[in-house]
Amino acid sequence: MRQGDKNRHWDGEPQINLTELAPVNGQVLGSPFREIRQHWGTVSSNLILTSEMDYLTSTIIDSVIKGMKIQTSVAPGFPKFTCRMTGIPCAYAIMVFPPELGLTSWIQVAPDFMHYIDHEELSGGTLNFLSMSADVNGITKLEALRKLAGEMGQCYQRGSSLLRSSPGA
Repeated sequence: MRQGDKNRHWDGEPQINLTELAPVNGQVLGSPFREIRQHWGTVSSNLILTSEMDYLTSTIIDSVIKGMKIQTSVAPGFPKFTCRMTGIPCAYAIMVFPPELGLTSWIQVAPDFMHYIDHEELSGGTLNFLSMSADVNGITKLEALRKLAGEMGQCYQRGSSLLRSSPGA
């Protein structure tokens, strides 16, 4: 991606037309942003798309903050902020459920599903929730992992309880 491409939308310039790009495996690409409505309802589509936009934005943020000293003691919400943007948890949480399932059947468990989904640890990585959470709380990564595991168990229990009333979920 050229440097100027990421600002085309905000500058009012025409966007790259994905359908004009070279075919992939013999098929011309469509526009996922337009086609998503064919598969998901309005609310689900909007949440999935904003999750995707957050991810794309996070890749720019990651490239800018690479090497920056993360001051988690004065910015304790930063680990959760970056985790939510980079992990696309909202889109994944929505896609767990069949598109035809009504919003009221699953929307209340979405926050817990997002919390459950958006944590990962890569070998040697420090710009992730677990590392930053350990720094914020002044604990080891292992202790942070134990705390996170307890939270995940609670997410599972709450989600299971809420979903029992929706057989399709």
